[in-house]
Amino acid sequence: MVQKSGYTKTRNIFLAIFLLSTVVSLFLVIRNPSMIFPPPGMSVDPNPEAPTFGGWVAIISSCVTSIVTLVGFVSTTILAWRKEAREKEDRELERKRKEIELEKQRLELEKVRAEQKDQVQK
Repeated sequence: MVQKSGYTKTRNIFLAIFLLSTVVSLFLVIRNPSMIFPPPGMSVDPNPEAPTFGGWVAIISSCVTSIVTLVGFVSTTILAWRKEAREKEDRELERKRKEIELEKQRLELEKVRAEQKDQVQK
């Protein structure tokens, strides 16, 4: 079983929050597009469904949350990639070290066998 790193868990949390807040932002803007894209020539929005202070707070906080979680998602993804690269390099070095150790033991074994063979021939 492969254990997920802390970066992977955090990245998944950032991704879920980003998607949720983006959907909320889009829903709020699509529900009332005139607040973002006012009709041409209108200086005052006569729309009775214009967002209230609470609506603006919801829209702005959702957008800010989307931006922050996107930055968090990207940064944890980069950190996870770097960690995986380091771990891969460590595994490669460990593999090479074991190969060298095995070769060293093989040479020692050949040396011992050669000495034993010499002793038997004497």
